[in-house]
Amino acid sequence: MKCFAVVTILILAAGSAFAFPGFEPTYFPAEMKAVAAELGPRTIGDLKVSELIPVVERLDVARQKDGYVMMAGGMSMFWPGAGQYMAGDWVDGTLFTGLHLGVTAGSLFWAHSLLPSDLQWSNLDYFSASRSTVKGRWDSHSFNEYLPAVGALAVGGAVGIALRVWSARNAQEVAKTRIDDGKITFEPRFENTRWGMGLGMGMRF
Repeated sequence: MKCFAVVTILILAAGSAFAFPGFEPTYFPAEMKAVAAELGPRTIGDLKVSELIPVVERLDVARQKDGYVMMAGGMSMFWPGAGQYMAGDWVDGTLFTGLHLGVTAGSLFWAHSLLPSDLQWSNLDYFSASRSTVKGRWDSHSFNEYLPAVGALAVGGAVGIALRVWSARNAQEVAKTRIDDGKITFEPRFENTRWGMGLGMGMRF
């Protein structure tokens, strides 16, 4: 049992080292330092089972906190505002989602306005025109004529990426604030049962 607990600590430490780019775990390293300071000259291997289990539980809670912060950032990277919604910040979530939709729609409309005039919706009904007609129109123009529209999409894409990064970082800060304020709490799931020992996740809002 003691060996299993030590191995679990090593697994928790290894897991905390992997996260999406730009995310730096803070809770787990801080808890590891606190545990090391409390142990002094002793090592984890010197602890009795009764001393080891609380250490594992503390580290598991710290791991869950880092995982929650990372998840919030990852969700907002995928869809700006999603991580804020998850953390309970509907104001920032709505703001970032609105900016995301605005940038996406604005980029498409801007690119459309820079297409050759005969390819724009006002001069070509894409729903009723035949496929050969649409293809013929697009094939009749050179690549250089499409460059302005391509440039507009590129600019929109760059702005969109910057917005995703901004939203992800904001979501992480929101998640950390709610954790530090006690609005989001976690429970250790390192339990000794008749079936052995288990490690899971527990979270409360």
